[in-house]
Amino acid sequence: MKLYNHELEAFIAFLYKLKIVDYRSRMRTRFMKLLAEYFNRFKEDYMALIQEHAHLDEEGKPRTIQEDGIEKYDIIDRAAFVKAYQELIEEEIIIEETEERKSMLLSVKESVLHCGIAFEGEEQFAYDRWCQLLEESYAEE
Repeated sequence: MKLYNHELEAFIAFLYKLKIVDYRSRMRTRFMKLLAEYFNRFKEDYMALIQEHAHLDEEGKPRTIQEDGIEKYDIIDRAAFVKAYQELIEEEIIIEETEERKSMLLSVKESVLHCGIAFEGEEQFAYDRWCQLLEESYAEE
């Protein structure tokens, strides 16, 4: 299964909202923990980018500024930061379909594909993406 850093948070949130019980719930939790490991690494990489591209205060921490009433990091070269950030969010995450993960992935696949929820607007496109990801997982099953 291949997804991108920028998809992790929304996918985890979607899975969290599914109303499932027993075995499927446990498998969903395992899968969410796996995704959370990747998401935490993404957040660490993001903070490293900030550290690298921001003006630092006396303590070596990224300095913040107020811009239109919003607190933002004081980035030295915004174009360079945006380019690096774009590369980070587009970074691929590969979840190997090992024998150990097979039952988890098949259970999550079944739960998502048959969740019984009606979607509209932006949600329908996100749901379609999650289905595509999972349909590719153990496609022969």
